[in-house]
Amino acid sequence: MEPLAIAAVLVSTLSHAWWNLLAKRAGANHGFFGASKWIEVVVYAPVFVFLAWDYDWPADTPLYVVGAAALVGLNYVALAGAYARIDLGVAYPISRTSTVFLPFVAYFALGETIDGLGALALLLVTVGVLLSSVTTFRLDRGAIAGVAFALLGALTLAGYTVWDKFVIAHLDPFIYLYCYNCVIALGYLPVLARNRAEVNGAWRQHRRAVVQVAVLNTATYLLVLYALTLAKASYVGALRQLSLVVAVGLGIWLLKEKMTLVRALGIVLLIGGGVAATLAG
Repeated sequence: MEPLAIAAVLVSTLSHAWWNLLAKRAGANHGFFGASKWIEVVVYAPVFVFLAWDYDWPADTPLYVVGAAALVGLNYVALAGAYARIDLGVAYPISRTSTVFLPFVAYFALGETIDGLGALALLLVTVGVLLSSVTTFRLDRGAIAGVAFALLGALTLAGYTVWDKFVIAHLDPFIYLYCYNCVIALGYLPVLARNRAEVNGAWRQHRRAVVQVAVLNTATYLLVLYALTLAKASYVGALRQLSLVVAVGLGIWLLKEKMTLVRALGIVLLIGGGVAATLAG
């Protein structure tokens, strides 16, 4: 990977872990995320107007934007289906194993190939994600559907990573991100209408966190999009999982979470996989 791509992803892992910590400490309910999404649209509107004023819009822009919003929306549906059926400690890490699917999706969609070191990196990252996040692998009876939803979440994450790389070759990354954020914000309206108390509570009690999450969400993913212009989608996706290392560190430092031997092994594998991804061709 090119040094600038590595730097962009590493900075994004820090900001991603930080805004997720802020969201977790604030309760991270529908009201919180809905409010942050609309603040995100408002805060970045001047930048969008400036860039879009004389922009030569590709004819396929609506397809690019709707496709991204659909994949992200399907990812949300998959996560909701998984969380409703199995424990968070099982659902979340499985849903983050997009590295299982990324090489295949990237190959068929973009013609990208990876070398042996790249394959090792993806394997290490996948196992590291599971070990650093999962507290138990025991599933309740009838939880197969929950695992299937979690795997669908991982597949859609791989899908929109590859979709992003394809689109930003044709559409300005910021304009693309802002447009599909607007679509997602509109999709949140029915949810916000049903959860007005949550929205009001989130704004009264956590407005600073709401604004910080809004600003960091766009800034974080812009760095990822920039990295995708320089490196293969599979390697960017693998390196992004280092945000879990930062998140675990912040959790131990600020939330007094426990470090287990299994989590420590997972972190070592994640770091090893990240290093391998930077060296792969």
